[in-house]
Amino acid sequence: MPSTEAPAETHEVETVHGSVEYETVTCSNCRHELQPAEALPVGIGLEATDDHFIGDQTRTAYTAAEVRHLCTHCAESTLGYDGPPGRFETLTETITSLSTLERALLALGSLALVGLFVLNLAVLV
Repeated sequence: MPSTEAPAETHEVETVHGSVEYETVTCSNCRHELQPAEALPVGIGLEATDDHFIGDQTRTAYTAAEVRHLCTHCAESTLGYDGPPGRFETLTETITSLSTLERALLALGSLALVGLFVLNLAVLV
């Protein structure tokens, strides 16, 4: 069962250029509203998920029972965390900064790796 994440709220604002929508999440500690990219997701509780099979071994995977958000101030003062919001945001920022050609090369390289993996599996069977 996947984690239950605190929902983001969608807001709509009228500007001289038309309507603009944006999302916010609320810091679970100070109740400050902030953009999801600026929030630090924090897992609360532990929940067993389906077993994952790795070769002949079976392992139980775990996930957070709930995911809440903290603003950077509360994350630093409560948890001592002063790092970036997360790796996903960094990866997203990196990918969106790539040119169209670089994205195409990245996609083709990924497809080539998947193709090699499939061929390797076919040889083993």
